[in-house]
Amino acid sequence: MMALSPREGAALAMVVSFDSMAAELALAQAMTTIYGGTVVRYGTVMGLYVCAMGLGAAYWARTPRAATPMTYAGVEALLALAMAAAIPAAFLGGHGGALTMALVIGWLAGVELPVLLDACHAEREAGGVPKVLGGDFLGSVVGAAVVPAALFTTLGLVGTSGLVTALNGAAALAAAARADAPRAWTAIAPRALAILAILLGISAILWRNVLADWLALRAFPA
Repeated sequence: MMALSPREGAALAMVVSFDSMAAELALAQAMTTIYGGTVVRYGTVMGLYVCAMGLGAAYWARTPRAATPMTYAGVEALLALAMAAAIPAAFLGGHGGALTMALVIGWLAGVELPVLLDACHAEREAGGVPKVLGGDFLGSVVGAAVVPAALFTTLGLVGTSGLVTALNGAAALAAAARADAPRAWTAIAPRALAILAILLGISAILWRNVLADWLALRAFPA
């Protein structure tokens, strides 16, 4: 059975941890825009995110099956779709929609790291686990620094959400390319979901101003 190398795992971990951090920051900023209270909104969203990450990791630790690259691709495809839904949920679903998406993204982000470590057999290679964890931590740090300073100001909330959705979908496709059984339905579904996420992400980037105006009209009716 094919497996990701720890170096490939580190690269993927860097990308998807950047995406997860960016998605949560965008969600927190959306709640601040709608409801005010910057500190409270950021604290609530990030607190739920970290809590859900722990729950996701604990869930996978109790799962008896071993992860494969296709397992990881499926998790990342679902995470990409959750990222695509986060900003609309915040504007259209109120507090409940926004906080639900914070939990969903956090839970999937908690699942993804142990799945990745398993899929790339990191524990079997000297330095494998630190490589993957290092990539994960670095991606989070870069996301925390770059997203508020650069992406929010250039792409806005909708465009930033679209970018990380497309990146996460691409990461899912990259992992799927290293998997066996390309004709099995379990291989087709993650690829299809990843392609859908990429298309949604690109559309959100291209139509970010139109979508942002539409969401604002729904959140703040005249």
